[in-house]
Amino acid sequence: MPLRSAPIEKRLALATISLQVAQLTATICGVHSCIMGAWVSMMIYRRPLAAIFSHAFKLVSNEEAPSKNHIAAHLPRQDAQELALAAVLASFMMSNLGGQCDRFRFV
Repeated sequence: MPLRSAPIEKRLALATISLQVAQLTATICGVHSCIMGAWVSMMIYRRPLAAIFSHAFKLVSNEEAPSKNHIAAHLPRQDAQELALAAVLASFMMSNLGGQCDRFRFV
């Protein structure tokens, strides 16, 4: 069964960092952007899991990101919960490339 995913070391390291950040009340905008980018790259193998992030992407907007890289931002609990949930679900971020595809019939 050919499974494809990010290396287990990367998934575990990102999950650990995300859980540590989720315990904090503030985060650095640049660090938060890097963590979110790493989650996006890992979720390529399981796109539906990206739906867990509804608040965490909004913490640092793209327009403000370069000027706020070294500024601390309050980390709302909703964002922290999404990071923790992603850490828990990291083991599911893989795809079985040998699986059968369902064929749809239109009548």
